[in-house]
Amino acid sequence: MGAAVPAAFGRKPARQAALGLGGEGWQNAQGRVGCGMANSKGPYPMLRRSFLTTAALGLAAPALAQARPLRMIIPVGVGGVTDVVGRILADALQTQLGRPVVPENIAGAGSTVGAAAFHRLPADGNTIFIGTNNHPAMKAIYPNFAHDPVTDFIPLALVGRQPFVLAVHPDVPARDVASLLTWLSQKKEEANYGATNPGATNHLAGELFRQLAGASFTIVPYRTAANAVQDLLAGRMNLTIDSPTMLAPLMRDGKVRGLAVSSATPSDLVPGLPAIAQAGVPGYEVTAWQV
Repeated sequence: MGAAVPAAFGRKPARQAALGLGGEGWQNAQGRVGCGMANSKGPYPMLRRSFLTTAALGLAAPALAQARPLRMIIPVGVGGVTDVVGRILADALQTQLGRPVVPENIAGAGSTVGAAAFHRLPADGNTIFIGTNNHPAMKAIYPNFAHDPVTDFIPLALVGRQPFVLAVHPDVPARDVASLLTWLSQKKEEANYGATNPGATNHLAGELFRQLAGASFTIVPYRTAANAVQDLLAGRMNLTIDSPTMLAPLMRDGKVRGLAVSSATPSDLVPGLPAIAQAGVPGYEVTAWQV
């Protein structure tokens, strides 16, 4: 993975933001914007100290070093992994820049509501944006989205990367991927999968699982991941694929059952779970990231 390279930020030269446009492979006129940290074995899927140091230093441009509060738009609901990443970054920036950093969740429509709100603001260095890997797909999934997610935003640094967890409600008689696929073949479209709005990472993760596994289930969209998980807890949803920050505490309490992780290999973030690709769905791999 490449080193983090601060980028001049625009639509206008003064605009500063953090958002996802393909991670390490994204290029702009100033060079490669790459990764700035490694995974950890802690409760969050990032090496906390490296995350704070690299991400904050990558953003500490003169345009951000002002006295007034710095607004951080997080385009997802409270409690998900992108929200957690954004709030850790906000704390680091506040310390290193010496100015207040105020996170603000503006969720909806696959992060396009938050992205549009960010783009409407003045390009004066007083607002940053946390993007996810569904950001480049906004225009394809939401044709009426008024902005170009590639040319109208410029990334600064990759600040988080995590696998997801495939989890089911305890009433689902499955304890591994193979038995889940058997159960899904019996239930067919009666089984429900909770996902965030179309285009969100866990929506696309569910679609990919359905295609590669040849499984049948109905994908039900929710405004936020927290809403989907609430219905999973209540038994209205049978399964989901979402972040360890959302699901791991529920797994420890026995409220949901984790079956596998979405990365190509097992993850220290969720010890004891195999990779979906190794447990019956070859070729499956989904990794969430934030920029």
